[in-house]
Amino acid sequence: MLVSEFKKIIEPTTVLGKGFVPITEYVYIEDKTIKVTNLESFVELETENPMPFAGCVLAEKLNKFLTSMDKDAELTFATTENVLTIHYSKKNKFAIPMQPLRDFPDTPSIKYNDVDLLCSFGLTEDFIKTLETTSKFISTTKSDFNGVYLKSNKMYGSNRDIIYIGDVDVNYENSIFIPYSLIKLLIKFKKTFQILEVYPFGFKATGFGATLYHSGYEEVIMPKFDNVVSNYKPFLNIKPTEELKSSISRIGNFDGVVNIYIEDRMINIYTDNINETIEISDFIDENKYSFKFNTVYLNKLLICETISFVKTEGTNDIKGLVGTSENCKIICAVMY
Repeated sequence: MLVSEFKKIIEPTTVLGKGFVPITEYVYIEDKTIKVTNLESFVELETENPMPFAGCVLAEKLNKFLTSMDKDAELTFATTENVLTIHYSKKNKFAIPMQPLRDFPDTPSIKYNDVDLLCSFGLTEDFIKTLETTSKFISTTKSDFNGVYLKSNKMYGSNRDIIYIGDVDVNYENSIFIPYSLIKLLIKFKKTFQILEVYPFGFKATGFGATLYHSGYEEVIMPKFDNVVSNYKPFLNIKPTEELKSSISRIGNFDGVVNIYIEDRMINIYTDNINETIEISDFIDENKYSFKFNTVYLNKLLICETISFVKTEGTNDIKGLVGTSENCKIICAVMY
């Protein structure tokens, strides 16, 4: 078998990190089946042809060896219960530790019975694209925000300070929480998996000779994102121009928070380090507005087609900004 052929087959198994149990450092190979797990996720691959050896081989060492080799090199294999020996270039060989097949964890497939299925939906190109975008808005430290929520054809991602709401074709009345550990795998395998099924105890993704099981699904109550949406009623709209985008990008290189002052169709954005003024031709309002805003969040808002201001009723106090496009909405409060 050529290095390129073997590497292409093995490569998907590299997406899982190691677990705390030593066997998770190994990849299971037998006949047409390849398995890898970190005890949270479990990936099973079915190959077209039988594999050239059987056993649990140390994954990291195998991957490093394949990466170091010429892709056109021919490989042959010999095994004992504890060692895989790879022969190449006539007289050269490389040894990798092995474990018996019986030591590898059993597949969790028996748990995933159709009777327990809560819902399923297609992992379409649009869904994965929305999932990837939404995941950029989630928290890396708060567990109930370290993932996205699905509910009633909407996908929500937030870190408490900013909320992204995207349209998806998943009409399920209860909220579904997809943790980031699973999101990373779905994005990595975006050309492989076609269907995601949700069970009371976990997720199952299938497609193109591969199955992914991910444990740990639970009923996580979705934060009251809809209440935030109803409280943010836009009153003025502007179109993000290239000049505005360039200015915010430049200012963001120097400061994390900017002062924004608006008067007579002019937006003055300034910090102690830099001061820029942009004219907004479609802005019509005789009042003056002043507030502070996070430059990272401001850059995120600029991906939208329209940015709207939200003010406290009866005052000129800006309380937030809302970005809107055809298939998404972004909401963020101002800083004081």
